[in-house]
Amino acid sequence: MKISFIGHSGHAKLLRERFESHDHLVPHKIFSPTCSVPIRGFKNVEMITDLLDSDIIVIASPSDYHFSQLENLRDFRGYIF
Repeated sequence: MKISFIGHSGHAKLLRERFESHDHLVPHKIFSPTCSVPIRGFKNVEMITDLLDSDIIVIASPSDYHFSQLENLRDFRGYIF
């Protein structure tokens, strides 16, 4: 399953490390408008809608952004954590 993240550092980094040990999860994309530093195995994207081809999206951004991010993902049919 392709797993993508919203968020780059802090809690997002911790969660990426936790998911790395699961062989059935494949790193896919990261959306982080404030940081474009490459993360091994992930493709940085510029638009949140670029994550829609993922199977799982982990929202690990500051809480203030969650509502608008979920609105942008309303057509997503996978799992959101």
